Amino acid sequence: MFKKGFYSHIGANQPIVRGTINLGSTKGRGSSTRMFNYCNQHSANPSECINQFITVTPATSCGVIDIASIATYYGINAYYILNGNYTITECQILNIPGSTTFQITGGKILTNDGTITITNGGSIINTNSSLITNNGTIDNNNGFITNTNSGLITNNGTIDNNNSASIQNTNNSTINNENSGTITNNYGCSIYNYSEIINSGTLANDYGGIINNNNGGKFTNNSGGTFENAGTFSNSGQNSNTLTNNSGGLINNSGAINNGDGSTCIEGTITGTISGIAPTTSC
Repeated sequence: MFKKGFYSHIGANQPIVRGTINLGSTKGRGSSTRMFNYCNQHSANPSECINQFITVTPATSCGVIDIASIATYYGINAYYILNGNYTITECQILNIPGSTTFQITGGKILTNDGTITITNGGSIINTNSSLITNNGTIDNNNGFITNTNSGLITNNGTIDNNNSASIQNTNNSTINNENSGTITNNYGCSIYNYSEIINSGTLANDYGGIINNNNGGKFTNNSGGTFENAGTFSNSGQNSNTLTNNSGGLINNSGAINNGDGSTCIEGTITGTISGIAPTTSC
């Protein structure tokens, strides 16, 4: 058993209290390497632990994350680059304010189980085969999300575009809104798809929202997916653009779907009308 007295720092090393701190026995499982853990079972001698130490795990730090603690700042280009794979826990918040650009690059993975808030011109860029997995909430409030150069965004949570916010998907990149995912493009906001968006959950383009699917864009509404369009969906522009509603999918159009020189393929259910070039009925 370890015992330690308290000594005065004034004068000689004389104990000022003859009491002891019992740090537990080193006998059996209660080794000296674990003496600061709590003991779950004692022998008849209260100072002797015979079984089952409890290992105390530090609690996860909650609250706002300091971006400088997970990313390196490059002042010349005024952006932060994620240092390595990172998970934002349920109780954590990452703020991307105005004039701040947060870049995930080089195949890194950012997992969000908490909240990411982008405000006042702040920006997230997911690029060069990197991955953002969102299981929590991304509140894009007058900010920018760019998914480019073979980037992948997988959404199992909620992504909201508010207050003139924008999402751009380009250069062989994919936004995959899975079964439990919800993406909402609110009034005055925009989604520019020049690559591929796959919806198996709920994607809503509200009144006054704009989705441009052009320059080779592919927008696919899968079985079980719901595309609610009360705004404007433009399927036109250079190259071949496609709007596909697979069997079991629902497109509920109370706004405007304009099919220009793109193509629209409908196997599932569509309510409302598509203007311009008529859709085919076989995907």
